[in-house]
Amino acid sequence: MYYPATWPGDAVRSEIVKAVTRFETMMESLVERGFARLLRTRMQPIEVAKKLSREMEAQRTVAINRVLAPNHYTAALSADDFDHFAPIQATLQREMATYLTDYAAEHQYTLPGEAQVTLVRDESLRAGGLKITVRMEDLGEEWSAGTTPLAPTQMMPSPDLPPPTLPGRQPVSPARARIDLQGASCFLDRDVASMGRGLDNDVVVEDTRVSRHHARLSRGSRGWEITDLASTNGTFVNGRQIKQHAVASGDTLSLGGLEMKFFLDMPKR
Repeated sequence: MYYPATWPGDAVRSEIVKAVTRFETMMESLVERGFARLLRTRMQPIEVAKKLSREMEAQRTVAINRVLAPNHYTAALSADDFDHFAPIQATLQREMATYLTDYAAEHQYTLPGEAQVTLVRDESLRAGGLKITVRMEDLGEEWSAGTTPLAPTQMMPSPDLPPPTLPGRQPVSPARARIDLQGASCFLDRDVASMGRGLDNDVVVEDTRVSRHHARLSRGSRGWEITDLASTNGTFVNGRQIKQHAVASGDTLSLGGLEMKFFLDMPKR
């Protein structure tokens, strides 16, 4: 099951914001109801939940029409902390999963399945220590059997880096690479971006003609180029099959027959 990435209206958004705070309220309620003794430890549940959401941010992957986030989380706690949480482990895991679901909805992230959180004991950790591992459950062919995505999105926000400055001139912003696919726009904010159907790519393309790891776009001193990653149906630039080839603004790229346009957006002066 997928959670839609469309941004809700004001009324629904207000409810989502309230839902995201529900976990914190629930934790406070537990303490007030007599669980203070159980939770008297260096690691608090809300700390775990917030670190889980930070991992969601760090591990998100951007598809053409959605931002995908991991849906399986394992939080390893020290023996002391785990023993304190053990009496309410099931409740904590359920509430943390709900918290992550609400967090994903608020940030317009798509989960490739139901959010799950598991708390485990790690004898190697000291009290207050926390080790989080995440994974994204790939639904494989079932997930990618649909049609080509149409909704526009941005790949990632641009990093807050100052533009280069030339002596005696105003700062100059570099051209920004963009991929357009049937109304969807994906901006590249990095020098190397892998493309394919697998969820571990920088640009995820939902089409059965596209291999899991199909091609790679990279920017070098001479500009952008595309490299085929031994794909099943091949990579093409302006109708010509390639292994590695330079790309220019306006070129048509084809991943196994799925065509998209590559552009360089020059900054406005």
